[in-house]
Order: sequence, then structure tokens, then C-alpha cells
Amino acid sequence: MKNTSNLIHTKTDRANFALETKDVKKIMVLDLGFLGDTIHLLPALWVIHQNYPQAELHIAVSNQVSSLFKSIPWVKKAWSYMRYPRHASVKENIRFILEMRREKFDLLINLNGSDRSCFLSYFIHAKYSVGRVSENTRPFRNYLFYKTIYYPTKNKPAYMQRCEMLKEMGLKFQKLEFNIEVTHDDFKTTGLLHQDKYQYIHMSPFTSSDTKELSIKQINELMMALSRKYPHKKIIFSCAPNQRETEKMKKLIAFLEVKPWKVFAGSLDLTSLVALIKYASLHLSGDTGTVHIARMMHIPTVAWFRDPGNSKAWIPDHKKSNVLILKKASENMDQVHIKDVIKKIDTLLR
Repeated sequence: MKNTSNLIHTKTDRANFALETKDVKKIMVLDLGFLGDTIHLLPALWVIHQNYPQAELHIAVSNQVSSLFKSIPWVKKAWSYMRYPRHASVKENIRFILEMRREKFDLLINLNGSDRSCFLSYFIHAKYSVGRVSENTRPFRNYLFYKTIYYPTKNKPAYMQRCEMLKEMGLKFQKLEFNIEVTHDDFKTTGLLHQDKYQYIHMSPFTSSDTKELSIKQINELMMALSRKYPHKKIIFSCAPNQRETEKMKKLIAFLEVKPWKVFAGSLDLTSLVALIKYASLHLSGDTGTVHIARMMHIPTVAWFRDPGNSKAWIPDHKKSNVLILKKASENMDQVHIKDVIKKIDTLLR
């Protein structure tokens, strides 16, 4: 790897960097991730906050997930970066950089490593900046940061990877915590009542791609099986507030023989969605953002994932998760057998 002079890779390097940055007053964590990425970033943000308690902590994330930080008061400000439904224009990128530069950040941390986030990190021009490089890193990235951390691609949960990178910076932590605050008032925004808590199953039937979703027929079979085995459990569906998913939800509901108790077709903000999942007795979904919310809240989860070759970082790892992992998933996940899904649900609800 070229230009390793700025690499943090020894115990002395870690100690020196921690000492050099110990008095910083304003920190930017630049990630630009979607919901799953942002959930997996929370333990790392808490580690940063614990190691720099005197500093204002700022975060830059994709525009559609910035509202999550209403529930994270120890983050000073969440900056929205346009990534959906379109990418930021050149003009918007310039405006974003200028706004960041006016903040005069003392320390910028980039654990993401994407080309876009690396270039933005460079132009924001913080006093100290540190970014990830790996075995797949293109050489130019080594020149974009004051210091770099070499962290190879690993088959570990993404939140662990991010915290291990911080450890390479010299930051210390005892245990990993998501540390998000969800109140009863947040739950009330869903329209549900106190007595509804833990009486329902939450399902996210859609993902970002048709190839990661159960078919309408499979969901119909699953709903009928749930109504037979768990007639006392109410079923709630939710989906993202985009045209693709809201249109698919209309078609799904019209097709189902057993209808869900409630449907939130893109009508919940992220704080309300987190509260909804927190008080579910079970979460069901494919490889999508809500599975990470459920993991964060330690909610019993049954999920279905395709070939885990590139997915191990995102498969929920807590003991209340039962995940169906398909080695060679067909185009429409038709290798998922509903009887196997029900067996996994039984182990969590009985």
C-alpha cells in the first residue's frame, strides 16, 4: 500500500493520535449511510462521545435518515446529505462543503471509506481527519486524510467493525451500546395504545430490491399460518415512504386473504418507526433497514437473507434473532419455505 507514512498502525501511533486530539472541541463523523448503515454506526458514535465528552459531536448521514437523531440527544446536530431519491448535484455538494468548512471542525472521522465520502472529507478541511483504508482501497484515498486506519474487510457485524476501527485510533471502550432514547410519547405518535404493547407482530414485507423479498403468495401463506397458530397476535405492516413500496403495499393488501391489523404505508417518521418496533413481540422482514432497528432494540426477529457472502456484516447477531440464510437464492426468494419461517417463529414465541 502506497503512502503509509500517515497510517495509524502501532501502539505508539494510537497513543500519539489520542493525545494529539484529546482537547478537540468539535467533531464531525461523516458517513452518508442509509438506515442500516446509520444504525450500525450508533455504537461507534457513543464510543466517540465517551472518549471526547467535552466535544460537540456532529454526524452527516443520508437525508432520509437524519430524523433518527431526534432520539439521540448526545449528538449535537445531524446534517442531511442528499442521497435519495437522487444524488446531490454539484451545486449541492459545494454548498454542503462550504457549510461544513464554516463549522471549523477540529476532528473529522470517516469510517465509511466510499469515494464520495472520502473526497468530501478532504474538502471539508478539518484540523485533523482520519479515514479507513483496506485491502480494496484505491491508492488515492491514502492522500485524502491526515491519518488513515488500515482495517481489512472482515466477516463481522458492521457495528463491531466500526468500533474496532476506533480502537485502532486509540479510543477506548468497555462494551458496545446503541444508546438511543425512545419514549412513550414516541410510541403514542403511532396511534397505538399502551395496552397494545407487545401484543403485535411487526412485519416489513419489502426491501430495496424485489430479489430480496418474499412474493405476494408467500406473504399470503405466512399470514394464514400466523392467524392459525397465533390468533391472539395482531399483525402490523409498515413500509418506506417511497412510491415503489407504497404502491406494492396497496397490491399486497388487496391480495391477502388474512389482512393485517394495521398498515403504516410510509406514514411513520423514523422515531415513530423505532418506537413501533421496540414494542413489538416479534419482527419479521428480509434484508432491510428495519431488521437493524429490531437488532438495536433486542427485539425477537425472524428474517430471510440471500447468499451471505456479502451480507455477514448485516445479518442480526443477537441471540433473539433467527435468520434463514439461502445459499443460492432464486430470483424471487422462492426457496424460502413458509413452514421453515414458522418453525423459527415458534422458537421465539413459545
